[in-house]
Amino acid sequence: MSQETLLGSAIVRPGHERDEACHAHGDACHERARIAAARIVAYDLPDRTPTQRARMLHRMGLTRIVWDWREEHTLAFHEELDALAAHDVTVTGLWCPMPLPADDSELGLIDPHVRVHLDEMTRRGLTPDLWTCVEFGDEGRPERLGTWVQREQVTRVASHLEPLTRRAADAGMRVALTNHLGWFGEPENQIEVIEELAGRGLTNVGLAYQLQHGHSHVDRFDSLMETMRPHLLSLALSGVDADAVETGRKILPWGAGRLDRRLAHAVMRSGWHGQLAVQGHSADDAHDRLLDSIEGVEWMIDRWQGVRHPRPVPRIATPAWPQPAGVAPPYMGTSTLGRHARRARVATGEIAPTLARVRTSPPEPAPITLPPGGSRAADAVAGSRRARTQASAPSAATPSRFAPRDPEGATVLGGAFGALAAMRSARSWLSADTPALPPTPLPQDQGAATDGLPWPTHAAAVDPRSRIAADFPVSLLRETPAAEADYAPLSSDADNDAHGPRDLPLRISKREVSLEAPDPYTGALHALLIHLERVGFRGAPRSFGWDANGRHLVEWVSGTRADHPDAPAEALDPARIGRFLRELHDALESFVPPADAMWFDGLPGPGGSIVIHQDIAPSNLVVAEDGRLVAIDWDAAAPGSRLWDLAHAVHAFAPLHGDGFDLVTSAIRMRDLVDGYGLTQSERERLVPLLGLRSERMYEYLDSMRATGQSPWIELWEMGVGTVWERDAEWIRANTVHWRTALLS
Repeated sequence: MSQETLLGSAIVRPGHERDEACHAHGDACHERARIAAARIVAYDLPDRTPTQRARMLHRMGLTRIVWDWREEHTLAFHEELDALAAHDVTVTGLWCPMPLPADDSELGLIDPHVRVHLDEMTRRGLTPDLWTCVEFGDEGRPERLGTWVQREQVTRVASHLEPLTRRAADAGMRVALTNHLGWFGEPENQIEVIEELAGRGLTNVGLAYQLQHGHSHVDRFDSLMETMRPHLLSLALSGVDADAVETGRKILPWGAGRLDRRLAHAVMRSGWHGQLAVQGHSADDAHDRLLDSIEGVEWMIDRWQGVRHPRPVPRIATPAWPQPAGVAPPYMGTSTLGRHARRARVATGEIAPTLARVRTSPPEPAPITLPPGGSRAADAVAGSRRARTQASAPSAATPSRFAPRDPEGATVLGGAFGALAAMRSARSWLSADTPALPPTPLPQDQGAATDGLPWPTHAAAVDPRSRIAADFPVSLLRETPAAEADYAPLSSDADNDAHGPRDLPLRISKREVSLEAPDPYTGALHALLIHLERVGFRGAPRSFGWDANGRHLVEWVSGTRADHPDAPAEALDPARIGRFLRELHDALESFVPPADAMWFDGLPGPGGSIVIHQDIAPSNLVVAEDGRLVAIDWDAAAPGSRLWDLAHAVHAFAPLHGDGFDLVTSAIRMRDLVDGYGLTQSERERLVPLLGLRSERMYEYLDSMRATGQSPWIELWEMGVGTVWERDAEWIRANTVHWRTALLS
């Protein structure tokens, strides 16, 4: 399915000035002329004049606006329309609220401000859709009314909307019923109202669906799109997280939400191609908010067209300015401060205009002076680590970092184990946040697609012996006796002639492999591990393909984990870890992922041009029998940057836990790791703010998964894993001056 299916095919006229966000990757930018800007009049922090607002849209390549307003904007409506017309911006939507009155005597009354706007639009020959809402309800899905009560409610709402609908029809306009929670926020109820009005001869009514008020619809969005499609006039985009309402992240840029790609996939599969709207629905700079969502749209289109570049980094990932003590998370992702109050505090310098993702840190303490060399021995840190293990045992009073035990009884420590290593047991559930795999096997070539979109290669559809003999690591496949029950079958004898040479063994001992359940990422991970093997990098397990049950076969690396008490002292040497990471990243630099690759996206970082491991920690490093380091558990691999990978490794190996560790020792070990990697001065400077951000991302990921109510995330949260990551982030930021001193002095 082409990008025209999603956004239409209009192209911005020659001469339109492009904003800096219009990237050079792919052909998506020209679609901006098909996108409307919404919620940028009443919510824009800079409080732009009509001319400034129109000029901003023109520079961004947007030629449509859904005009929202408050009473104070009505007097400037003439000036607004003049400015928009002068900059070739068309009003395609007008906010026309129609709150349902309690008294039937007031049914059908049109707000006087709306009448003023309609009269002026009609005088100018403009025919916008009238975005109309009759109810502002509560979060959650309301109960279905009884049959007779439902019918009475539909009739009453239709009678209330009929005068506005007739006036719109006379002017050549349409009424777009807009969801804002409550009974009227359910599209099925709106469609019943549409059918009731159609029975009265009014066929100029459709839907304008707002994703920010559709969080309770996410689980059925695919079927909902099919239901809405014949009536859907406009789709207002907003990033969607599973726990957005609980965390105050209800209004996000499109593309920043963890569920956005799944929702976009449902829209494309539906075949709908009406108007999209991006919103500035927060007390921030509308310019930045619009660009964030536009880039999210363009990135998704490019991604589906096979053009690969990093996910855009939102300028305002979520409105996150300081809140008064004890104030609950802001409703709808906006500040508890009013726009004017917030603007006043910005003007005095009390708060910053935009606090995108970095929380305000406490005043920096005086810098410490590091000894010139510092102890590089790992045994002291290993002793601290074991001491911390004993001190952090779970108790009723003190939440602790998740510390499961391996089969040999060693406590598992390090990095993101509490969440990411748990994926193996939760992977079948994690795939629910991605488009469902097709029920039938797909062709193995990268161009295979369903409904016009490239699907990831389904693990069960791939026979590992379809690789040519020269590419398959034959030396790794040990023949085992046919009678041995402990094996993983690769294929049947009947398939041998069709898929590969007969000298390839049909079984791999389970002692040689780790069986990974099929998930959306295994196809991409297989390609990545094969690449590392081909370029001669020996610090990663090798991939053998899939068994007959669709399970990914990954080499089992014999050795000792770096966090095990029996591991050699040099396993935790930060300088060695730094050199290992450098070698790993250099090997990954030349990796070109398949066009249909899917990656874990729970830890969005600040862009990047390579695929990284994302969880280099002692629990994920094995000291092989020949002494080399091997990074295992690649489940969280995803496009990112070298510095993003380093930020997590520093947290795990310095370490930056802020609990039971000496600050000076952590700073020294951080410097040693970065020195081993060989970062430049400018790269070190850019690494510092990522240290706290990476821990914060882990907290946000765990919090979002906890909100699903699924295991093991509830258990992890109750064990205090999220609290520890949040505390680590705060501690890291509080000691930023020390990290900068260690890295730059």
